[in-house]
Amino acid sequence: MSSTLFGRRRDLTSNHDVLLAPAELYVDPGREPLVFRHENQGSASWGILLSGYFAEFPAVEVTLPWGGPEPERKARTIRLILTTRYGNAVRANYFSAQVWKPGAGSR
Repeated sequence: MSSTLFGRRRDLTSNHDVLLAPAELYVDPGREPLVFRHENQGSASWGILLSGYFAEFPAVEVTLPWGGPEPERKARTIRLILTTRYGNAVRANYFSAQVWKPGAGSR
């Protein structure tokens, strides 16, 4: 899937084939793909096999401050499966506004 098109073509993602909201994503128990899109009549779904994804894009360890806004937050190292092209954490507000909401038709 091209990162330049993902979420950018409202005519492809808002009516006929619906891009699922983050809370609606699920792993299909049959072949274990992560399902991210449904055809509007329920006859087809699109997903990605997680084993294939992780083979091509392994999780990246990053160290982030954890907790509330206090300055003495403890740093924790976690593994991220979605990063920027530089291997950094993706800012949630950027991803939501620039990628997910346009792709989901702002529903």
